[in-house]
Amino acid sequence: EVTIEGQDLRFTRPEVGAEVAAQFGDAIALIGFDPPAPTVSPAEEIPVTLYWESLAGDHTTGYTVFAHLLAADGRLLAQHDSPPANGLRATDEWLPGEFIVDPHRLIWRDMSYSGPARLVVGLYDPATGERLLAADGADSVTLPVTLTVASPD
Repeated sequence: EVTIEGQDLRFTRPEVGAEVAAQFGDAIALIGFDPPAPTVSPAEEIPVTLYWESLAGDHTTGYTVFAHLLAADGRLLAQHDSPPANGLRATDEWLPGEFIVDPHRLIWRDMSYSGPARLVVGLYDPATGERLLAADGADSVTLPVTLTVASPD
């Protein structure tokens, strides 16, 4: 006997902590996110949940989502890269009008920094590394939240 289980599909817009209106390519929209606490510590992973909407059903690439915490000078401080929903909802399987809840826990790469930081997200083709462009031509979107990295102690 074999049991096949899948993730439930969602066609009702979810509640989000902060609204975002960013479109990637012709078929993927970032509609919001749940931000982490305003002060983050290198001693802990940084949780952030992204909310996506599938605008069409003709996704041909299984993109990987990246979530990066960047220092004021652009240096990468923490990151998490994963197919959406921790690999459970590949973009090439999304249906038109579907909403995807996509949790991430950013892992620190540079624990020596303290000061202001920003969260940047986007998608890339894991086979080529090529990023999917946003509607404005940028290869990522900066989320509308400013974080402070506490001094490492």
